[in-house]
Amino acid sequence: TEHLPHHVPLTKEMQELLGKASKLNGSTPYVFGPIRENSRYAHLDPEAPNNLLKGLGYRDVLRAHGWRSLPLTAGQEVLKTSHEIIQRQMGHLIGDKVRKAYDKSLMLEERRDFLKRWCALLVDIGLKI
Repeated sequence: TEHLPHHVPLTKEMQELLGKASKLNGSTPYVFGPIRENSRYAHLDPEAPNNLLKGLGYRDVLRAHGWRSLPLTAGQEVLKTSHEIIQRQMGHLIGDKVRKAYDKSLMLEERRDFLKRWCALLVDIGLKI
């Protein structure tokens, strides 16, 4: 799916975080720039999130990709959002081969509503922006 655009309806909280990241990253075109000057990547090393978790003592307990279960689970149980809307927001193609081939809907209004409520929930439980 790398050839497909991933649409993200930005919330005010997301825009604020991106603004802060931009100030920290200087001239890099990436949200997460490299940590080291001599990095082999122009962006954050893809292993950095997992390395952080390992350093925090979660070596065999949690992988960064595992965090993706949080919005899918809490989005359904707490925010009562359809799994299809959340999965679309996570960049997943929905359905069988036929639907994946022909369904070009974006469901942006529904995804925007989910992201607004998701960001509000995160701020309510303590996220500092």
